[in-house]
Amino acid sequence: MKRGDVKMTAMFRHIRAWIAAVALATLLQPCSASLAAITDSMIDRGANTTYVMYDNTNGLPTSEANDIVQTDDGFIWIGSYSGLIRHDGNTFERFDASTGVASVVCLFVDSEDRLWIGTNDSGLARYEKGSFRFFNKKDGLRSLSIRTIAEDGDHDIVFGTTKGVAYISDGTVRYIDEPRLNNEYIKQLRSDESGRILGVTYGGDVFIIEDKKITGYISTDDSGIDSACSICPDPKRENFAYVGSDNNYVWYGNVTESFRGATKYMTGDLAGINSIRIEEGATWICADNGAGWLDRNNVFRQLKNIPLNNSVDNMITDHEGNRWFVSSRQGVMKVVEDQFTDISKLAGLDPMVVNTTCKIGDDLYAGTDNGLVILDREFRQKENTLTKELKGVRIRCLTKDDKGDLWICTYNGEKGLVCYTADNDIKSYTEKNGLISNWVRSAVQLSDGRIAVANSGGVIFIKDGEITEKYTSEDGLSNPEILTICEGRNGEVYLGSDGDGIYVLKDKNVSRLGEDDGLPSEVVLRMRYDKKRDLFWVITSNSIAKMKDNKIEKINNFPYPNNFDVVFDNDGAIWVLASNGIYVVDGDKLETNGKQEYQFYNSDLGLPCVATANSWSYIDEEGNLYIAGSTGIASVNIYNTVDDAQNVILRVPYLDVDGERYYVENNYVKIPRNTQRIVIHGFAITYSLKNPKIVYKLEGFDEEEGVVNKRDLEPVTYTNLSGGVYRFRLSVEDPVTARVVNTMTIAVEKELRWHESVWFWIIAGLVAIAIVIVIGRIVGAKRVASAERKTRETQDFVDQTISAFAKLIDAKDKYTQGHSRRVAEYTERLARKLGFDEEEIRKYKNIALLHDIGKVAIPDDILNKPEGLTDEEYEIMKSHAARGKDILDEIRSEPDLALGAGYHHERFDGKGYPDGLTGETIPPVAQLIAVADTFDAMYSTRPYRKQLPLSVVLEELKNIAGTQLNKEYVQAFLQLAEEGELVNLEEAKRREESDR
Repeated sequence: MKRGDVKMTAMFRHIRAWIAAVALATLLQPCSASLAAITDSMIDRGANTTYVMYDNTNGLPTSEANDIVQTDDGFIWIGSYSGLIRHDGNTFERFDASTGVASVVCLFVDSEDRLWIGTNDSGLARYEKGSFRFFNKKDGLRSLSIRTIAEDGDHDIVFGTTKGVAYISDGTVRYIDEPRLNNEYIKQLRSDESGRILGVTYGGDVFIIEDKKITGYISTDDSGIDSACSICPDPKRENFAYVGSDNNYVWYGNVTESFRGATKYMTGDLAGINSIRIEEGATWICADNGAGWLDRNNVFRQLKNIPLNNSVDNMITDHEGNRWFVSSRQGVMKVVEDQFTDISKLAGLDPMVVNTTCKIGDDLYAGTDNGLVILDREFRQKENTLTKELKGVRIRCLTKDDKGDLWICTYNGEKGLVCYTADNDIKSYTEKNGLISNWVRSAVQLSDGRIAVANSGGVIFIKDGEITEKYTSEDGLSNPEILTICEGRNGEVYLGSDGDGIYVLKDKNVSRLGEDDGLPSEVVLRMRYDKKRDLFWVITSNSIAKMKDNKIEKINNFPYPNNFDVVFDNDGAIWVLASNGIYVVDGDKLETNGKQEYQFYNSDLGLPCVATANSWSYIDEEGNLYIAGSTGIASVNIYNTVDDAQNVILRVPYLDVDGERYYVENNYVKIPRNTQRIVIHGFAITYSLKNPKIVYKLEGFDEEEGVVNKRDLEPVTYTNLSGGVYRFRLSVEDPVTARVVNTMTIAVEKELRWHESVWFWIIAGLVAIAIVIVIGRIVGAKRVASAERKTRETQDFVDQTISAFAKLIDAKDKYTQGHSRRVAEYTERLARKLGFDEEEIRKYKNIALLHDIGKVAIPDDILNKPEGLTDEEYEIMKSHAARGKDILDEIRSEPDLALGAGYHHERFDGKGYPDGLTGETIPPVAQLIAVADTFDAMYSTRPYRKQLPLSVVLEELKNIAGTQLNKEYVQAFLQLAEEGELVNLEEAKRREESDR
């Protein structure tokens, strides 16, 4: 991609815990009865869950993974025998072996968010900001094989090796001296809430570490726990812990009582418990042959039918509530809780075409090409007389009326229309008792209680169980193949036909709407009334249209043509069921026929099946949509969708600058002036199934924003940037509303090259002034008679030039126009009052005119910022004094010029800047300018306040005399004010009185 000459190439832990709690509560608690309670047995079968496997066939650089953690910046870290791997939700990046990190056994993130890496044969490493710090035998390690890592109450890292337990304190490796552990293989360490560490040896013994000492040692004989191989403290119950065995059970008991009287929980088929993790409400267990959990009632539940079932060593829950499992033989499995439920999977149904769904009580009805399927609240299949009656029959539509009767439209030429009453009676309508034909497509109940039925050859109406009306080709339906029926607002009934547009029935008269009326296609699949917008949506064979007062307009910008149905959520969005998935769009934007933003769901985002062509999907009052799919049944609650975009972590951790990596600190990075090429590495980290829209822009360079989906986000390359400060902004947008839900910005400052610097041009101008002065002197020497005149002219020229530069300085700061001129005038009058000679007075005035020249080096967005400055911006603003001095130091023929610019912000008490000078060490001219500058700052209007009254300003000058300002100079200045030499006193008084 190209854009001009640019080529495109500890807080989060709390968030993770919260989201994990919500996700787990969702996982373990029943849903609303209307959707059917999600029970533990259903979780075992994978309700609302997508399993994603990663191995060497789909991005993971290996098929084995030993450990997994997440750092606060959102990255997932995987330790494997092939090395250290980082995952950002898009790609897996393996750190090259040249870093020294290889064969990673265990990982740990400490309280300072530093990553610790335990290797099989290279010792312990710490990773921080792109660099590794290794601890090995040179640091005193007895073994380079690190098996487990923890952190104690002193925030020191404690780690287990194949030869005992060691720790790092103040950068030094020390061992915990315990004869029973010194040469022992340490299998696992876990810290509790107090910082105490519990450990397990390879031989199955349990020990306790407090204050770097062994305070408890429980052998297998003491505990009665045979073959202990993992341990996990209970964060809610002091001294209690779970211990996993090499068999198929877990013990729970008091560590300080050597587990006497411990409770034993069987783990079903799982054996060889490798790790135990406690999440909110559940205790997760990873074993040699799978994974599972103990629920709130300590009943064991095994994850069944999952792709990861061998050597499962550990698990974590990420910041979005997704669970990750690692296997040293199979790779990594991500378990994502999505909003779609695969009902066919829960029910154990074979793949089948489902044409229609309907809910009656707790039972879900599904019409297929081969009969009727009924599922109870736990999605167990039911059989009754109705299913037997309709076995092998193609069912096109199911409709429930207000009496609770179910109307079944069959399409096999025999059964016709079947009514299954609330009393479980079956009544059939066929050609024999008044049906136009036995091929029935759809039925709908009208507001007056009638049932309108579309069957091949026309439409019938049923009232109180009797056929009361028929409409066929003889009644004006030129094409009597009706695909959809929709009731109008004023008693009319709309009939969407298979090729002749829309028929309108009203008062037993038939009229027609077609292409001449704006209909984009005369094959009308579906019509739905939108109550919120008081219009009808028309789904045709090639597009979507809207209809109001029988005026039809095609929606031109909808992204997909082959759609089947629309439903409406409670937030104004419209869900469009299409042949490739589901589109969710803003209904108001769709109505305006403008550019469409949308969220698209397909199999990649957890949608188990797409809607069958011209199918009927039921939605209940609570927003549960039961999708009639081409391969089965799925459900989703469209009233309670999850906004995953808010959970996306945005990060720009580093830039590549001409091949060298620069890390961003406090959202700021500075790069050299000779930089040719920078690559900005932006990350939008999410591990959900969604693919949110990411927007980025380098403000100060890019004219337009870059917009990509998260999975297409790549590092952005910029070349030939001019010097200056840029801001790189990275944002996440809501896919439906285009509203920014998350954003972050970093500042990138490129040092100015010498010819880009404002200083260069100022110095050039000042050099020109110096040249003029020299020329003037030469000319004066040659022309003695006119020397005095020429000198005055030259001096006038210099004065005028300096005055022009002062105007240039003031022009840069739009809020302080005329400031330099006023300060110079006040300085001139004060110097004269104090008795300086005229030559000094002239010089001091010129120095005062240039006192703010350093502001030309301050970025405009800081200099002209209307609101208060941040601390970082204020430090930049303060630099104008030193920068001004640096500029004027270049004029060596007039060395005093730099004094006013450099020291006018020094204070008499030494609290000023840039050098903190005190008293008489401050040059006199700077002391003069400081008084004048302070007065003008208060007696002029600034963006953050109005001009202060003269009396207030003079009183403030008295208050700061002797601390901030030279007391003698202030007294002289106050005399000038009293004498009316500064402002018109009478005018100032009138202004103050009018303000009051």
